[in-house]
Amino acid sequence: MVARMAPVLTSPLVSTQWLADHLGADELVVLDASVHTVGAGFDTTWLPGRDAHEQRGHVPGARFADLIDDFSAADADVPFTRPGAERFEAAAAQLGVTNTSTVVVYDDSVGEWSARLWWIFRSFGFDSVAVLDGGFTKWRDEGRPVRVGALHTRATPSDPDAGAFLAGEERALWADHDRV
Repeated sequence: MVARMAPVLTSPLVSTQWLADHLGADELVVLDASVHTVGAGFDTTWLPGRDAHEQRGHVPGARFADLIDDFSAADADVPFTRPGAERFEAAAAQLGVTNTSTVVVYDDSVGEWSARLWWIFRSFGFDSVAVLDGGFTKWRDEGRPVRVGALHTRATPSDPDAGAFLAGEERALWADHDRV
């Protein structure tokens, strides 16, 4: 397959056909942001969806983005607290995201987890991010290719001069305790 330039997003949502058409494009990073729950109400426990990603499958080439540990503040009192810029940069860079990447995020639920990761990217000034409309469920139900197993190599950008991922200017898209 011949590599192509990073695709340009025109919407915060992309269709499964759009993703199928662009898989393999240079600088396209696909992230699975699935989170699973056990229990209900105050007894709810959140678990990363990594096991399902590896054992039940994912979009080919998708990397697992851990919203619980990597894309949340480490010692926050409340689960899923937005990470600081350094933690966000490190988590995104570890997944092969650069400032020239186009990122598509999905989950295997109804989209709340992919939307959350989309919002985190946007809150740090990264605009080239979209959510897969219908998520992994729609992708799989349409009979599109699914890969089972973990990726054994860390993704690296196709442009060696792309450098490290740096968060942009933080946008006032979140309200903390002081702001409220």
